[in-house]
Amino acid sequence: MFEKERKERPKKEKASGSEKELYEKIPRRDLMAIRSTMNEMFSDLFSGRPPRTLQSVAGWQPMVNVFETADDLIVRADLPDMEAGEIDISATTDTITIKGERKIPDELAGMELILKEQPGGTFFRTLSVPCRIKETEIKASYRNGVLEIRVPKSNEKGKSIQIDAE
Repeated sequence: MFEKERKERPKKEKASGSEKELYEKIPRRDLMAIRSTMNEMFSDLFSGRPPRTLQSVAGWQPMVNVFETADDLIVRADLPDMEAGEIDISATTDTITIKGERKIPDELAGMELILKEQPGGTFFRTLSVPCRIKETEIKASYRNGVLEIRVPKSNEKGKSIQIDAE
């Protein structure tokens, strides 16, 4: 009769000596850092802010929330491990800029860093606000690693310009 053809499954390849050696030469913490970077890339993809993986090129930007009341805008920025004097705030009638530098705390300076997820170094963040503001009346406070900026709204309307016809 008919003989059934026996299909052989492809054999799984074993890691060659050089692949195995490469894996053994890469320290586990480096593999963890690569995994962490990949996770950050996918997390940042839909977050609406610049990817953290570009921070080494462009500095970093603190995460902020902006709230609005009838009279004020309230900006809250996460800036842990900093002192109030290390943060600069400036404003125009329609922007708020926060800048500074987060340094490694002195008590950690000589230690080996195994995993780095918190950004550090210089930062610069300019926020465009949805209304005109009173930039001379802004108040800021810094508590428990959170910067809070209270920004009074301006009731001032734009000026109308008369056009002269010839």
